[in-house]
Amino acid sequence: MQYERVKGFFSEIEKEKWNVACGGQIEKTNGYFITPTIIDNPPEDARIVTEEPFGEFPILKFGTEADSGIGPIVPTLSWDAEEEVIERANATNMGLGASVWSKDTAKADHIARQLEAGTVWVNNHFDLSPMAPFGGFKESGLGVEMGTCGLKAMCNSQTLMINKKA
Repeated sequence: MQYERVKGFFSEIEKEKWNVACGGQIEKTNGYFITPTIIDNPPEDARIVTEEPFGEFPILKFGTEADSGIGPIVPTLSWDAEEEVIERANATNMGLGASVWSKDTAKADHIARQLEAGTVWVNNHFDLSPMAPFGGFKESGLGVEMGTCGLKAMCNSQTLMINKKA
């Protein structure tokens, strides 16, 4: 099902006249491999920008570009002002994870704290730890897995409320 969903994004490349920076075709294989593809600066309302091909991971390259989505096809979008890129990154209905890349880690930290995503990485992407909870915001899920919170989500909690004045 996911393979077919992603193939749908590829079928729009020619129809929507997206500029392909690399990749762009699905090669015939015996499996579900799709060549990684970058779409350069598609319109803000393009499906590749507003929907998630696999999972939503906005990647904000400080001062240059913002990518939205992860998987075999992602868009790169240019931006000028910090406030603009934060607003655009948060405008999505998804919020599983985000990355901020910058030589200025203080500035990257400042941006990261404003992003509406369950996990925000600075100068790396998709580092996971079983000690840290992982979950999304918005339509990217409820609750978390891993970490203490994820472990507690798998337990049956019981609350006893006893009135000692019988």
